[in-house]
Amino acid sequence: MGYYRVVGAGTWTAIFAVVANDGAGAFVEEILFRGVVFRISEEKLGTWIALAISALLFALLHLASANATVTSVVVVGLEGGVLLSAAYVLTRRLWLGIGIHFAWDFAQDYVFGVGRGVEGLVRGQITGPAPLSGGSAGIEGSLLTLLLCLIVGAYLLARAARKGNVVKPSRALGGGKVRLAP
Repeated sequence: MGYYRVVGAGTWTAIFAVVANDGAGAFVEEILFRGVVFRISEEKLGTWIALAISALLFALLHLASANATVTSVVVVGLEGGVLLSAAYVLTRRLWLGIGIHFAWDFAQDYVFGVGRGVEGLVRGQITGPAPLSGGSAGIEGSLLTLLLCLIVGAYLLARAARKGNVVKPSRALGGGKVRLAP
């Protein structure tokens, strides 16, 4: 559609900084968001509420992004919160979410050169209508990216449900029978 173009060349040696930065970011964020917050909230509140909490917290984390807008923060929160949580719900392991998170950041930063200002193999430029390009927030803020992530996330959640990996809310929240004292 002509919205992406390469505007310059980077250097292949930038890969070391990008791998370290994106790898550490994906690892730490997934341990905190899925390994701790999602897992603990899912035990008590169930998968669906934990998914909403994960999306909200992931969105709040991205408020600090340089070109964040209200729309981009909501879109990124839904993309990452749903897709990465769905990967955890399906596998009950962090490796798939870490891999997806790292691959996403690495592709943006190093391969396509449209990430967070980190020099990659090329310097890319995305132009076009904000719903398609993400505007000042970048490709993560686009509705196309949101649609892609929600479709993949829904697929992973459907597979998780078939495996019996969707957790219902705890009995402590009214999910079971309440016994009254005499």
